[in-house]
Amino acid sequence: RPRERVEQSRLSIIKSADSGEDWAEEAVLPKLHARGIYAAAWSQRTGRVVSTGGDGMVVVYQEEWVNSGGEEELGQGEQALPDNEVEGTLKMDGVEPREDQSTRWRIIAQVDAAHGVYEVNHVTWAKKPRSRQLEQEEGEEEELIITTGDDGAVKVWELKT
Repeated sequence: RPRERVEQSRLSIIKSADSGEDWAEEAVLPKLHARGIYAAAWSQRTGRVVSTGGDGMVVVYQEEWVNSGGEEELGQGEQALPDNEVEGTLKMDGVEPREDQSTRWRIIAQVDAAHGVYEVNHVTWAKKPRSRQLEQEEGEEEELIITTGDDGAVKVWELKT
């Protein structure tokens, strides 16, 4: 027996195209994923972004200042990272770049097959428990990356910097 058609309500949380909002693309993260991205998370503490998806990869991105000549402003002891990068003109840490500066997103870490042959469905940042922060200075908090996958597992990752 066929089901009765149910009339849908006109009430909706989805805004129509004429909402008066103007969206502008400010930056694009470097392309590394081979399949669709299912989740991305931004770290409020470090400003890093982590993404994951159907290819099973977990990728961590970091935004860095660069001069107009394309040269990075590296701190003491830092080394340049591979050329997986995209330039943008975003504020960093609430500071406007000088005229001779812009920002660049770089891939700083990646894990292939994070959940074996399974897809990774979600990723998020979490504060590391204080009991595990033995060598950290007072007030500083480390972060962990947590992923969930089609294998039914929840995995915790520590990013060594």
